[in-house]
Amino acid sequence: MALLLTDNSTVTKFIKGISIRNPNANTAYDYKKRLESFRKFVLQQHNISLDELILTLTTYSHGPKIDVYNLLSDYIDYIQKEKRVSPLTIKLLVSTVRSYLETFDVEISPRKFKFKVITPRVIRSDKESLSKPDIQTILNACHSIKLKSYVLFLAVTGCRAVEALSIRLCDINFETAFIRGECTKTKKDRTLMLTNELAQQLKLWIDYKHRTRTINHYDPIN
Repeated sequence: MALLLTDNSTVTKFIKGISIRNPNANTAYDYKKRLESFRKFVLQQHNISLDELILTLTTYSHGPKIDVYNLLSDYIDYIQKEKRVSPLTIKLLVSTVRSYLETFDVEISPRKFKFKVITPRVIRSDKESLSKPDIQTILNACHSIKLKSYVLFLAVTGCRAVEALSIRLCDINFETAFIRGECTKTKKDRTLMLTNELAQQLKLWIDYKHRTRTINHYDPIN
């Protein structure tokens, strides 16, 4: 989906700051996507750009005064009417907008926000983890040795999918696996313990990946 935020210099600066703090390209994209939703709302409700909104909220001389708490409340109503989204998604959208506004000196009091802006309550339900038979069923369904090695690695270590994909061969000694801090959500280095079963599976995958391949020469009939 194309994002239409190129005409907002404040958004460009905000996303640049996000990218510096978190080099993951997906993070910057997620923030852009959330702010695009807010841009559409502001354009529809107030017929101004996000740059103009920042100017309006930080000065008293530019256009009609907009109350930031009413703005955020109206945005929540807009989200709920326009999209069928979960309370958690609404929380993420509003949190992104708050960060964006506060980055450009729009004052938002946490106390006033709590009492003036009503956000849907996020109810977190306990998720039942996969049982050992379930994991074994999934592994048995993996017809690719590469996929089976990846799924087993996730099941044994419990690490995030992106973290597992960031691990290099030099990060594994078949007793432990090292994850660089630049690739973790907490931005801290982590060392994972490997089981014998996982170590053997990784060795199988590495041997298979670097196997000697035979080349079949085909001589066409003249």
